[in-house]
Amino acid sequence: MVQYGYMKNTNNTVKTASKDILAKCMATEDINVEHRADVPTAYFDTKSRTLCLPVWKDMDNSVYDMLVGHEVSHALHTPAQGWQDFVGEGRGSQIRHMFLNIVEDARIERLIKDKFPGIRRDFASAYKNLHNQDMFELNGRTLDTSLPLIDRLNLHFKLGLFGLESIPFTSEEKPYVTRMAETVTFKDVVKLAKDLYEKHQDELPEEDENGESQSASGQGESGEGQGQSGTEDWQDAMNEDGESQSQSGDGSESGEGQGQSMEDDTDDGKSADSESGSEDGSESGEGESNESQDSSDSLEYDDYKNNSNAAGGTQKAMEQNVNELRDDNAKSPTYRTLPTMNIDDIVIDFKAVESIFTNHQSNIELNERNMATKIEELGNLKSFLNESRGVVNHMVQQFQMKQAADADKRTSIAKTGVLDTVSMINYRWSEDVFLKNEVVADGKNHGMIMYLDWSGSMNCILKDTICQLLILTEFCNKVGIPFEVYAFSSNLYYPTLEGLDRWSDEYNDALKIIRESGKQFTKLDEVSDVEPHALQLYNFLSSRMNNKQYKTATQNLWMLAHAEQSYGYPHPTCLGTGCTPLNEAVICALDMVPAFQKQINFK
Repeated sequence: MVQYGYMKNTNNTVKTASKDILAKCMATEDINVEHRADVPTAYFDTKSRTLCLPVWKDMDNSVYDMLVGHEVSHALHTPAQGWQDFVGEGRGSQIRHMFLNIVEDARIERLIKDKFPGIRRDFASAYKNLHNQDMFELNGRTLDTSLPLIDRLNLHFKLGLFGLESIPFTSEEKPYVTRMAETVTFKDVVKLAKDLYEKHQDELPEEDENGESQSASGQGESGEGQGQSGTEDWQDAMNEDGESQSQSGDGSESGEGQGQSMEDDTDDGKSADSESGSEDGSESGEGESNESQDSSDSLEYDDYKNNSNAAGGTQKAMEQNVNELRDDNAKSPTYRTLPTMNIDDIVIDFKAVESIFTNHQSNIELNERNMATKIEELGNLKSFLNESRGVVNHMVQQFQMKQAADADKRTSIAKTGVLDTVSMINYRWSEDVFLKNEVVADGKNHGMIMYLDWSGSMNCILKDTICQLLILTEFCNKVGIPFEVYAFSSNLYYPTLEGLDRWSDEYNDALKIIRESGKQFTKLDEVSDVEPHALQLYNFLSSRMNNKQYKTATQNLWMLAHAEQSYGYPHPTCLGTGCTPLNEAVICALDMVPAFQKQINFK
């Protein structure tokens, strides 16, 4: 996955790229991480294995880490199935989902903190930060047992655990606290959420004859076909974009980790009504349910929606307040899927490069001026290699010193159990009379892949760059480090191009056919995938060369650098400098580097 574009600069000092790496490391898999300005809250989609984070303004680092950790824990621990039977459909499902979210949040946050103890500090700092901003809207409120149990549990596991608030519970309620702190499986979560929801229903006052008091929450479950005025506001409060989302920063989770969209649990407020003929539920009173059921369910919904003291009010407040932290003026980056590069068609191996030079030299006649230039430049190469020998030797010395120090750290002494016949005479005053072995644990091996920009913009500094390159390759040869040198260029090498003038129409027509053939890469999706430019990677130098090949390749490379800098020495057309396919070279490196590591048995 590659990111294009940029997000508008804000006061946000969070380095989002590092958060991407953090998420991948905690998830222990190469998940996709996207930052999008059009989503209200963080969520994880288990189907595409994508963690989506909003673009926030003035977001604290610890809060960001907490949000990432929360969502990664959903990815690791929240199953795709098992919640639908309890949540159900219709308007009552919203509140049941809220109960389930709060209980599940306590479990997944506990699990991620157990797996990565270092993130405990981020959770503590993040909730302190959010509490100081009154995200739960607790200012001016008394935290006593009059607050619904589900809210006190929510506050206890988000604030109470870190000593930010003291949350009271009656002796009858304390077993629920213990159960919530000890949930192990998702089945435990569903069972506890169901018990809490039923307890909440039992404690609600009964409706009088005029229907003026609040109804029991459980009656909202039979709301098929009921009127649903205000449904869109409810949907906004739970999920603005209608996707399967877990409310990361606020600690709630809307079915995320299940890989389901919001239509699966809350739908869009009209799943129940569509069965009874009401398309959007906007006509109040239509449907099969009786007036009493419609009234009770509406009262429960309106109570949750408008009353901050109703069950779930703290969760609702946090969802809405975290949503307001989004940067509405930010621009979302565009994400594309990288194509698969056909490396065999892109890389020209050093043997083929040598053949290109040999054929070129045999097809041209060097005049006296060019021959004199060649002799002079080869003399300059020899002088440079002699002058740089001191620098290379110093690099080798420093490397070997560090290598020896590292080996010493990995060395341990082991007694063999075999008597040392020389030291046995000391047995009266020393017990150290056994032979010893030095055991050196395996250390890291080394390897280098160097990519050289072979474009026209490099002409004025190409020779200096080649000098630096040769110092590195000489160092690698001396200490035995495997290496490969590739020059990336837009100039292609194909047999059909040999002998053609680079600036002729015939050459351009042949080149166009090659570029449009699409042999160099494979696209998975014609719509969303990136289409790279054609390129060639010329393998100028390699540790796989023998001494003769390396000497010849070094001379050819040196002459190429001189030719491109002075435009005075004839050289193969395909090896001239061209454009800069840097992005394409980086994409190729994603496959080439792991292959190189495997080849040299890199540890």
